[in-house]
Amino acid sequence: MLGFSVLAASVAGALLAQQTPTTDYVADPPPIGTPCEQDDLVGVWKNDLLGRSTDGRMAPPIVGIDYMRFGADGTMVYFASARPLTQLSEVEHGLDVVDQAPSLNFKASIVGTGVLIIARDGVPVEGFTCTVIRNTDEGGELIWSQLRGRAPVLRHSVRLRR
Repeated sequence: MLGFSVLAASVAGALLAQQTPTTDYVADPPPIGTPCEQDDLVGVWKNDLLGRSTDGRMAPPIVGIDYMRFGADGTMVYFASARPLTQLSEVEHGLDVVDQAPSLNFKASIVGTGVLIIARDGVPVEGFTCTVIRNTDEGGELIWSQLRGRAPVLRHSVRLRR
């Protein structure tokens, strides 16, 4: 895991140092949707981690579920659950508990066309190509593809509330 953190930090750092990230680092986005913008992230999300089959299609979830909250200023709070939570109040409570605990601070930034970088205490640690599949007041749906050099994994996010 430490090896990934170093790789992610160096790749994300290289992306952050550039005004426009190069395609050497950016994963191919799905052939649907449009690139994410910062405002697309705002809200509470249920995030399934998916594998990617050799033909590029999404596979069933391979681990638990993440729940995330993104603020308009890019702040990010998340927690993982082994089981789906059925009530938005459960999700909100879990996010509030994590947010109040003394811990690391996460920030999500769109740094190029659909390139999402997540920083922990100011240090880039994760990077994705972020694609909007649907974004309305009633709901949203995003696909996050890991940056090149990572396992071929997708994250499928469905907004629970704006």
